[in-house]
Amino acid sequence: MTEKEHENSEKIQYQGIIDKDKVILLNTNAIEEFYQGSYIGTLEESEKKKKLILDSIEVLLLCERNRILLWEDNDPKNPLYDFESLLTYFTRFDKRLWQKYIIYMDLRKRGYIVRPGYGEGIDFLVYKRGSNF
Repeated sequence: MTEKEHENSEKIQYQGIIDKDKVILLNTNAIEEFYQGSYIGTLEESEKKKKLILDSIEVLLLCERNRILLWEDNDPKNPLYDFESLLTYFTRFDKRLWQKYIIYMDLRKRGYIVRPGYGEGIDFLVYKRGSNF
């Protein structure tokens, strides 16, 4: 086993729930690791409950890194989604998803914090590493 394979095998995979063009994570360890550690997702808090909402681009990132488990129709008896099947699924909601993902990945690899944009024509908000957004 190479060092990279060993690194990947030690990382925990978290189960998500697909809700149309988003994925919801309810596991508190996942929320802490992804949101607080990597600035991935949007945190929603209600009475004693926290959930992390992931955009399709963030889901693809976590899938590519083998950190998230998603099943068709959210049923573990059904086949597990892989990167390509997730890309196909989410492209129904955003025809430019692949283009956005390539840009998103490049920005993340360069160390930027990338958040979803708002308004027409603004796909991302980009912050320097260590920024308080």
